[in-house]
Amino acid sequence: MLDQNADRQYWMIGAVIVVGLMIAVLKVAFPGLITSVIEAFQAKLTAGI
Repeated sequence: MLDQNADRQYWMIGAVIVVGLMIAVLKVAFPGLITSVIEAFQAKLTAGI
């Protein structure tokens, strides 16, 4: 059994890889969706400036 911190680190690395793969698949499958989400976030972030 690994140390508890090592276990957490491996789960975190695995989660980051899985989410990265999901974003990559969505970007290839639905490029307009990702673009619209990014534009919406940019509009909200720069609205107060």
